[in-house]
Amino acid sequence: MEKDSPVGKGIIAAADSHVGLVRKANEDSFGYFIDRKRDYALFAVADGIGGHGNGDVASAICIRMMLEDWRQCDFSSCFDGEAAREFFRRTIRDANRKIFDINNRFSFRYPMGTTVVAAILTATEVVAVHIGDSRLYRFSADRIMRVTEDHSFVAEMVKNKLITPEEAVKHPFAHIISRSIGPNETTKPDFSTFERRPGDGLLLCSDGVSNYIADAEFEERFRQDRNPQVMIGNLLKMALKRGGEDNITAIGVSY
Repeated sequence: MEKDSPVGKGIIAAADSHVGLVRKANEDSFGYFIDRKRDYALFAVADGIGGHGNGDVASAICIRMMLEDWRQCDFSSCFDGEAAREFFRRTIRDANRKIFDINNRFSFRYPMGTTVVAAILTATEVVAVHIGDSRLYRFSADRIMRVTEDHSFVAEMVKNKLITPEEAVKHPFAHIISRSIGPNETTKPDFSTFERRPGDGLLLCSDGVSNYIADAEFEERFRQDRNPQVMIGNLLKMALKRGGEDNITAIGVSY
């Protein structure tokens, strides 16, 4: 467990990852960086594509490249929402190209790839990006909102009212995602932007968390555990207690 990080101006974050109770390897990766001087922050979770081999490599490449790009950013001028979106466009394009080139070089039978969900806190906004079924939740004083929409086969079925959200979790094709980083020459991220308000919070997680915990339970945890370290610890315990069939990774943030 990463300890609470009381850096920046009020930003507190905690993160943890667990291999789960079934998988032999952890294909999830995470990372975050909080700027002490400017009150900016970057948070990211990536989940290597299960069953494709080398998913741990793909997720690690994605997170590492994102953090390296962040450290090289020029923050001398205004870093606003558009700058954050451009950062994500560039780093996701570069990570996709890197992983795609490795797949071609080694001619993997099953190309490696990864999902990603990430968020940047600017001075006034939160800018999020995602590809795949890793999720971002936004907590406010009175409610929880799921910011991202899964890029997956079952998510499309739920959207078209062919199955219920409860049926989607146990569906035999629940593991099939429709977008990822690495297997194809190009990929398409989705963006979300909302106001940064004091007292709000974020949860970024792989599907090893969201498959076991309903949105209403996330809200309950945030209301009871405003401390990110306590909240993340309890969420991982819940996912493990309920089966832990996948890798489990989450980052909690309050600001």
